[in-house]
Amino acid sequence: MPTVGFTSGAAKGNPAELDTKVDAGVENTFDAVFGVRYLLFDGGGREARVQGAAAELLAANFRHNAVLQDVALSVEEGYYDLLAAQRLREVAIETVKQRDYHVQIAEARHRMGLVAKSDILKAQTEKADADLGLVQAENAVHLAKGRLASAMGLRVSEPFEIADVPDANPQQELADIESLLDEAARNRPELQVALAQIEVQHAGVKAAEASFWPTLSFDAGLGWLGRTFFPSQNQWNVGAALDAPLFTGFDRTYQLHRAKADLARAIADQRGVLQGVELEVWTAYWQIMESSQAVEAASRFVASAEESARVAEGEYKNGTGSMIELIDAQTAHTAARTRLIQARLDWYTAMARFERAVGRTMASEGIVTEKVKP
Repeated sequence: MPTVGFTSGAAKGNPAELDTKVDAGVENTFDAVFGVRYLLFDGGGREARVQGAAAELLAANFRHNAVLQDVALSVEEGYYDLLAAQRLREVAIETVKQRDYHVQIAEARHRMGLVAKSDILKAQTEKADADLGLVQAENAVHLAKGRLASAMGLRVSEPFEIADVPDANPQQELADIESLLDEAARNRPELQVALAQIEVQHAGVKAAEASFWPTLSFDAGLGWLGRTFFPSQNQWNVGAALDAPLFTGFDRTYQLHRAKADLARAIADQRGVLQGVELEVWTAYWQIMESSQAVEAASRFVASAEESARVAEGEYKNGTGSMIELIDAQTAHTAARTRLIQARLDWYTAMARFERAVGRTMASEGIVTEKVKP
């Protein structure tokens, strides 16, 4: 856009008339001028600055998208952590009930003279340990709920409830790793930021190169000149101005070297970001594979431990088993259920991290639709 300005001045002096030797005396001079200037040519510097600013805006928008995706991931992780804590609390409650039942069985068998009092003491010890585990599980729920509230931007004391997830073993078909890497290269906002920064530095190089060209501007002015406070004599001018710096102490050369170095650094940074994203996708992919297999293994573990605990309880009631065997079987059953709960929710967490690594998190809600071409 052209620039428009207004200038005015007042001066008092004794001008010398060189063509006459008459001393005109002290005079007052007043002027007021409206001026217009429009840059016609600067070697592409103005266009380069506009391109650089547009690239900076695009980079800022993609940074905003990256922050949104990070927040979404932290909420998802907090959500699954709270689910795990709630499920583990349920296991702890059931464990307390089982241990209490074992105490009752041991006391009944002791009254009938079938077992020693040591069985009662062992059962009571395990009951006390289960009570402690329940206290810890309750505290874990409170901590996880506070972390989720903080991730959602709420007060840690804000009351809320969360929905549960199915107990079925989670499964999801994944594309081949090469397709996932390509998808991440297209979607990850961090990569788009890096590409936008390359565009910014490209524009910086163009601007530095343009400084070697002269600038041509159109100038026009309209105003008044006179010796009174309200000057009455009109004046105007229309013309062009050419500015061609001949020597600037090598400043333009150094600025160009720096711009090229900044461009090389931006390209190297983009390569580093790309490698980091690929590693992140690779890690998330195999974590999902591991968590899927862990769920299957934990399911088999629970089935086996549940049957073992049922048999051990029956044998103890019938007098063919010991309290130690019953406690060991029930401990293994509790551990198996804990492993299964953690494995299932680890899968959900791994899937959330995978979605973030590939760039799918909140992809439909991003504010940026234009992407920078690599």
